[in-house]
Amino acid sequence: MKYNNINQIVSELDAVVEQADDSALDAVGSKIVGCTIAVEGIEVFYSKYTILEEIAELGADLEAEKDHKHQKAIFAIIKQKLRQLKELGNA
Repeated sequence: MKYNNINQIVSELDAVVEQADDSALDAVGSKIVGCTIAVEGIEVFYSKYTILEEIAELGADLEAEKDHKHQKAIFAIIKQKLRQLKELGNA
């Protein structure tokens, strides 16, 4: 997949967050990684939207974390960062 603009990325991330299953947050992390790291040309967006790179790193952390309490804390930060990214994308 290749994105043409930040709004496409935000839409993908929004869908992942909205469909998140609290009992499988590591899988949510994998999906976030799929939207933000394993994408051709994503570096272009990292340079303009540094919060996107933070979300990508948090997604990788979420994917690797095994403790559910820590997963929930990471996921809360991801949701906060996504709200910030939405605001930047609409500016």
